[in-house]
Amino acid sequence: MTGIDWPEVQNFKIELENLPGFTFVGQHEEYAYKMTVREQVEDGSEKYFVDIGTDGREAIMTYNEILNEINKKWNLDETEGNERWIFKNILNHRKNLHGKVEVLVLWDDESETWEPMKVFAEDDPITLASYAKENDLLDTPG
Repeated sequence: MTGIDWPEVQNFKIELENLPGFTFVGQHEEYAYKMTVREQVEDGSEKYFVDIGTDGREAIMTYNEILNEINKKWNLDETEGNERWIFKNILNHRKNLHGKVEVLVLWDDESETWEPMKVFAEDDPITLASYAKENDLLDTPG
């Protein structure tokens, strides 16, 4: 698995060509939303169309605005531990032997691991809530 060695990183950065399709949690009108960079604005600037949530809202953000949102969320000064992992998607869910729900996570290095839903909910509640809604799990305990 690849990770980012946070003690050596001042701020999160991503190459411009990798921005389209990148998903992060950002603030919009005082609320946190899952945001996905859709495409670059065709005016020669470093501006991007960003989808906000799942109801069709969008914004135009600069590269620096996107990075600022990511860095605010990760708050490098308060990082617990030395590494953060970037995931792509939640693929599936199951109940373990103790009756607790786990989610199958696809990581950025294409590996897959089962993670406790409770832990994942603390790290990215927006993505987990979206997955739960799509899979009729909103009323499922665990």
